Amino acid sequence: MRGLDHCRINRETTLCHHTLQQEDHLVVPDTLKDERLASNAFVTGGPKIRFYAGFKVLAPNGLPVGTVCVMDQKPRIITEDDISALQQLRDLLQENLLLRARAITDPLTGAFNRRHFDEMLDKEWRRAYRHMLPVSLLMVDVDHFKRYNDHYGHVAGDHALCAVAGVLEALGRRAGDIIGRFGGEEFSILLPETDLQAARRIATQINDAVRELAIPHAMSPAGVITVSIGGTVVTDHQQMAWGSRSLIEA
Repeated sequence: MRGLDHCRINRETTLCHHTLQQEDHLVVPDTLKDERLASNAFVTGGPKIRFYAGFKVLAPNGLPVGTVCVMDQKPRIITEDDISALQQLRDLLQENLLLRARAITDPLTGAFNRRHFDEMLDKEWRRAYRHMLPVSLLMVDVDHFKRYNDHYGHVAGDHALCAVAGVLEALGRRAGDIIGRFGGEEFSILLPETDLQAARRIATQINDAVRELAIPHAMSPAGVITVSIGGTVVTDHQQMAWGSRSLIEA
């Protein structure tokens, strides 16, 4: 945030919060004449903002993640060229977010790719070691997947992998959980601050949910797509000293 002393503030107290409620952007020539902003602390107190213009920034999944905005301590009339410049800046930022997402995401399943997952594993490992927190890892393997591809074809195999990834996404959505495509028909789920009992519970939910998809698999003894899940957890410094790769090896 340039031009203001505040580095971190609660979103609900900001002027930008109102931009996030709009379809695309918000322009207020004089905040004291706008009933939404007139009583805001940034208007009534320091820094006494009188002009505001902001565009909503969307992540690649369509969710709002922030704004690009300009403010002034005196009322202003914004021109079409000014609005266009702000819009172009917003569009550039959204393009960069899209490029970033593509660089770290598996294009088929939407899970993180292997490189990014490994980076996040190392990061969470260091955090767990520093704060003495448990960390768990689940490795999820689609059963008899080569037989499935041989029998139904690779397009059907891609659909099956996406369906399994959807289950993982739905059941591994706690803040901090990281889902990656480890390779082929294997997925990995990193569960920070998760003990063995909780990891086992999540694994059981995933196993049951994949079966409930009821995707036919004539070449499997189960008759439907199933997964096998291995899990491990580390809880103390002695184990963590072995390094993050020890989780995968286990």
